[in-house]
Amino acid sequence: MFSQTKLRLSLKILLDSVSIFRCSVSLLLKMKSRARFRLCLKD
Repeated sequence: MFSQTKLRLSLKILLDSVSIFRCSVSLLLKMKSRARFRLCLKD
């Protein structure tokens, strides 16, 4: 019983970290594309 709850908790933490990682990656991509867009406007 104890190990099951521990497993569930670790799984939840893992999913949370994965979602946070995805969020940061998408944010980075957005910033990159925005910078590229600015460079295109400068030309």
